[in-house]
Amino acid sequence: YMRFVINRETGIIKEVLLKEQNGFINLYPLTNKGLGLFMPTVSTVSFQHLQEQSRSGMLLQSNGKTREYVLTGRTVQTTLKGENSIQFYMPAHTEESRQDARYLRLVVKDNAGTTNNIKISRALKQTIVFNNVAWIALSFKHYSLLYDPDISVSVQISPHISREGFIVNIKSNQDNWALKSYFGPNYSPILSQIEPNWLSLLDYGILNNTMKGMLSICYKLTRNYGLAIIVLALFFNMLFAPLTIESYRSMKKMQGLQPHMQALKEQHKDNPQAINKEMLALYKRHNVNPMGGCLPMLLQIPVFIALYNTLMRSYELKNATFLWVKDLSVPDKLLTLPQALPFVGSDINLLPILMAVLMFVQQKMSPTPKSSGAAMPSLWFLPIIFGVIFYKFPAGLVLYWFTNSLSMLVLQNIGRK
Repeated sequence: YMRFVINRETGIIKEVLLKEQNGFINLYPLTNKGLGLFMPTVSTVSFQHLQEQSRSGMLLQSNGKTREYVLTGRTVQTTLKGENSIQFYMPAHTEESRQDARYLRLVVKDNAGTTNNIKISRALKQTIVFNNVAWIALSFKHYSLLYDPDISVSVQISPHISREGFIVNIKSNQDNWALKSYFGPNYSPILSQIEPNWLSLLDYGILNNTMKGMLSICYKLTRNYGLAIIVLALFFNMLFAPLTIESYRSMKKMQGLQPHMQALKEQHKDNPQAINKEMLALYKRHNVNPMGGCLPMLLQIPVFIALYNTLMRSYELKNATFLWVKDLSVPDKLLTLPQALPFVGSDINLLPILMAVLMFVQQKMSPTPKSSGAAMPSLWFLPIIFGVIFYKFPAGLVLYWFTNSLSMLVLQNIGRK
């Protein structure tokens, strides 16, 4: 499952490689050669005696200090003798895109069961101290580096002098102790199998956790994450269907009232208060709620935000296929052009294009107010803007939005009738 590179003289882990379906990926892309994981707190430490136990283990010794690294499945067991503290350098910038970098965070859990989430920007500005710590992790979008000592420890997080990263100092009250390190995916079946206490790493809040649970249920029913996303999108559209249909009917009624509204504006053009009073009376006579078209959208905003966060960080979507999509966690590249195009690059992603076309059709079929006054601004460019925004998004998220737009188009036709 994993490979790691150790400096035999300092005992520092310089590189962590994780085996995935398409080969090994580098979880710790470090450019500074003098830093790394498991750094000694005493700079004069020099491990001179080396004993290779096997391909999965290494024993280092120096002046009464001993380190033993043992690779066991998905974890690294590190036994320390003669050292009561150890340091880890964490880079603040990774090879992930800026879009994915927002998910980078530090997670610290104490023995009282409290989980603390720390933004990287805070770790780069000030020193943070935690006592009675159970484990600490640096969590990325899909992966984490987690350190779980076998005894209670204190943790100090300090900005590195370069301001390009920070140092995590783990200190125990004993010279002989051990850490279990996990370098792997944010995937609950794996974490629960190794250590159930680590599942707090995947706690993203009640709403996000609920969405993750619903996605898992849909997957159990369909056995395909593409179908699971479609089922989830249809479920929420059916849930909000009565409000959505009513909103389209309200918009249709508002369209029919436009001539009356224009007449009132011309009749009371010098008296804004009279216009407002007559407008309210007009809405009441025709049983129209001017805000009725906005209500379904307002109710769906928290749901969409939670789904967005869930689909963006779901490791389950990695290498999950659907139709022509080979990986739902990345854009659905259909083909690559010899030359890059403005805004979209050289990759042709089909799902965002289909989504933009569908939004254009939906826009054309939507009720639009007609007025004899100034022309309403044209919004024909909105599908293009959404297409560009979603173009680099994971295929799973675009598939959800495409399904949502398609079902909204069906409900729109029902509302018009």
